Amino acid sequence: MGDGGSEIAPIIGNNEVPLNWSAACPALDQGCYGYHSGDDALSGNASRFSANNTYAKLENSPKEAAFSSVPVINESVDIIFKAQIGPEQPPEDYQSGAGYIIVPVF
Repeated sequence: MGDGGSEIAPIIGNNEVPLNWSAACPALDQGCYGYHSGDDALSGNASRFSANNTYAKLENSPKEAAFSSVPVINESVDIIFKAQIGPEQPPEDYQSGAGYIIVPVF
């Protein structure tokens, strides 16, 4: 959200079905934003982020971005945030936030 109240629209892909950036951000005149998880194998052996350049919108409910079925030490996963701003997007200072919840399974 911008300091004047304008918003950058989220892309149309979601965590369950991330989309290629060009399909996920059709409103190039204004812009959009989303994220890509660098973890290629999420729970249930889901490979939804295994293709590069697949993005999902940020949502208000928790969504899986990393997973391991075995114990790990010092594992890291890249989460890539991408924004595209078009000429029709109002010029403002924009801010966003993301929170992370780590859930161990025993």
